[in-house]
Amino acid sequence: MKKILITGHMGFIGSCFLKSISDECQIVTSDYRGGDYCPDSLPDLSDIDIVVHMGAMSSTNSTNGEEVFIKNIMSTLNIIRKAKNAKIIYASSASTYGSINAKRSESDELQPESLYAKSKAVIDDVVLKYLPHRKIVGLRFFNVCSFSFEGHKAQPSPTYSFYKQLNETGQVKLFNGSDNIFRDFIYIEDVLKIMYYFIDNEVNESVVVNVGTGKPISFEQIADKMIDKLGFGEKVYIDRPSDILNSYQTYTEADLRYLRTLGYDNKIPTILDYIEERVL
Repeated sequence: MKKILITGHMGFIGSCFLKSISDECQIVTSDYRGGDYCPDSLPDLSDIDIVVHMGAMSSTNSTNGEEVFIKNIMSTLNIIRKAKNAKIIYASSASTYGSINAKRSESDELQPESLYAKSKAVIDDVVLKYLPHRKIVGLRFFNVCSFSFEGHKAQPSPTYSFYKQLNETGQVKLFNGSDNIFRDFIYIEDVLKIMYYFIDNEVNESVVVNVGTGKPISFEQIADKMIDKLGFGEKVYIDRPSDILNSYQTYTEADLRYLRTLGYDNKIPTILDYIEERVL
């Protein structure tokens, strides 16, 4: 029986992964909620077979450098150190690329802007430069989304927010200029498939790989598609909040050539495909 450690099991991706695990696995969980997380408080992890490390201080607006350093950098390095016999898969982020409006590939120079993004870039750099022999897999998530499971998030995806707003109020609130805000939205089910691919298959050395669809979709397209499928609803336009006016990403697009080179050949539908299939 494989023994799996999941960190961040109360978060969006971590909780969805936890629900998907076979009963044949022994599960150990760890989460930051409920108090300060101390990296040195981890038990011995030498008997862990697989680590799925989704835990992090994920606020992109945080200015608390010490908290981000402890929870995102120190804790990750400590897990890598203690789980010396395990296959490790951890959450990186497309935010490491910065706000350049272009398709991004893993070989591009990183330009992280927030403390959160910088912490992810540090781990990616350490894993690739100093730990290639550990065969660690960093998943550089683009915009992971769903129609549920996101109620606890401070910044839920537009797919979740729009669907909830339409069903509760008959309206969807869009930022002005939403026809020019494009994101590479990848549905949670496809994220899980990619995670399981790297759990079940070996890599030759440590890798950091994009996890997206390669097809950016605008906020306006999502709202229009949902309204069309539901058969009701209206769009209401609002100004973008001042605290995110200059830092808000208006375009993300994953280059998936490296993911395909590593052997993942499943089709990855767009969020518009999922709206057509799932929204009733």
